[in-house]
Amino acid sequence: MAVLRLDQVTVERDRAKATGSDPVPDGTHVWLDVPGGTFEWNHFTVTGGRLVPDQGTTPVPLDTRWRHWSIWSPTTLTVPNGGFQRVAGAFGVAADKACWPLPSRFERRAGASVLVLPNVLPMRLRTFDVSRGGSTAKAGDLSSGRRFYDQLLVELVEDAQPTPTDAALKLPWQVWRVPASGTTPAETVLASDPGPNLQQTELAPQPDLGAAPFLPTADPLKTITCVWFRDFLNVGGGPANAQAFPVLRTVRTTTNPNGTTAALLVDAGKHPHNGQKFKLPPGPVVLMRSERPLPSTNSFAHELAHCLTHDPGLGRRVIEAVGSKQAMLGVLAALGVEGPPPAGKRPGETLYDELYPTDLHGGGPSNLMSRSGGTELLPWQVAVIRAARELEP
Repeated sequence: MAVLRLDQVTVERDRAKATGSDPVPDGTHVWLDVPGGTFEWNHFTVTGGRLVPDQGTTPVPLDTRWRHWSIWSPTTLTVPNGGFQRVAGAFGVAADKACWPLPSRFERRAGASVLVLPNVLPMRLRTFDVSRGGSTAKAGDLSSGRRFYDQLLVELVEDAQPTPTDAALKLPWQVWRVPASGTTPAETVLASDPGPNLQQTELAPQPDLGAAPFLPTADPLKTITCVWFRDFLNVGGGPANAQAFPVLRTVRTTTNPNGTTAALLVDAGKHPHNGQKFKLPPGPVVLMRSERPLPSTNSFAHELAHCLTHDPGLGRRVIEAVGSKQAMLGVLAALGVEGPPPAGKRPGETLYDELYPTDLHGGGPSNLMSRSGGTELLPWQVAVIRAARELEP
């Protein structure tokens, strides 16, 4: 049966940054939501490996069809009902810090049901600095990124690489968006330092970020290559701080480099095309700017999230333009966090309606994925990030 009594379920917790799970210590407090998206919480205490509800309460039975949103803590907390919001002290973090609720999951083992609570996941970053004299932004970007993803129980694990010393690389590098000209579409190239005359020189041949020293030595699909450049020139027709190259999962997408040429199709397993002439590694890539003329909030966390939230992060207009809505409904339904669909809704459609309506940026002006990079997240963003392949232990 999908619906279980509490005495039919044992409770464990994922190991931090590792595979497997372990029993939850007695006395741990657990809050589970009632599936359906209202974020009403049932409170339990773990006793003998099982969930014991507060005396005098009758919690809604656990439903194995859904991944209940969850919070756990070694001490009691104030967990407000209604609305998706961060909770101070959740998951054992310091009381002056707060975390978002995270999905739990059910596993069947030898005919028994086990509720597995979430724990810390690793985000592996292989970082390079190809800017002049060392990036003035890299340390701050990493620090702000860590603070943001701490709220999701995601730990940034940096594999910092030395600055390449091969003179043939012609460091420092810049990212240069070469404008479209006539029938020639816009291109994104890597350029050498323009020097005092400010004349950009396209590197020839274009660097291969999928070759040594940039290629990740571990699983490239679980590693985000992050490179800090001296500057971004004419990117998108104006100032820019960064650019992400995610790896598409399940859908094909279109890009139109200069607004007039025929659209290009990019298959799942590839990077979206933005006119880039340089080669990319198999995994996701983030390009960051060292010298920033514009203030930006959470720009590094924003670019990392572009990598972690694909393909739902493409936005409904792009998804529907390439005929991938049905596939996306299956992706979202598989997250298992939306609860029973309302009348007239297909599985996955409740979350689908919350995706960005147009392009890669949305969620409201205070959302991380707004163009200004805010601080808030939507439930589907949290669920997709936590399920990202890049974060698998």
